[in-house]
Amino acid sequence: LDYLMTGLPEKEALGLNVLEAQAAGTPVLAPRAPPFTETLVDGQGGFFYRNPREDSGLEFEKLIGSLLGGRPRPDPRAATGHLEKFSYASMIDRTRGILDHLRRAQIRSG
Repeated sequence: LDYLMTGLPEKEALGLNVLEAQAAGTPVLAPRAPPFTETLVDGQGGFFYRNPREDSGLEFEKLIGSLLGGRPRPDPRAATGHLEKFSYASMIDRTRGILDHLRRAQIRSG
């Protein structure tokens, strides 16, 4: 794939396909809206565009034109700091923090 193009933002819970594509080195094209604004860094992991329902697709057309005109294709794997937030190790750390918080709350409430 040259790029992964996402679906509608309201149809995505987190967008694991966005994370998987970036981890494999495939840039993503996505509307500038959650959850994509959490899982994609514009210009590093791919590119955002305005939701086509808001501007009849004008910004998307310009983006596609720039890609066809030779706009450099980013390598999402270079965004290591961003992708690390979604790694297994980071998930374990966040889960451990949640469990520690719950234990402390349980001890305080007796």
